[in-house]
Amino acid sequence: MVFESFAAKKAAEMMATDKNIIVWVNPNKPEFAVLERKIGLLAWFFWFFLISITLLIYNVSPKVKN
Repeated sequence: MVFESFAAKKAAEMMATDKNIIVWVNPNKPEFAVLERKIGLLAWFFWFFLISITLLIYNVSPKVKN
């Protein structure tokens, strides 16, 4: 029930500021609708870190020659 009150509050805030509300709905389970889909700053940092570490390991690791 906490999520429902959060979703209602978020929808009210967006309507009060005349912003468009994007609603993502799964036709098979419409009760799990999502008001907006964003990737937070922490998620962007995680992907940047993961790609950076992968490139570093790839470039530093010894190459095997046949």
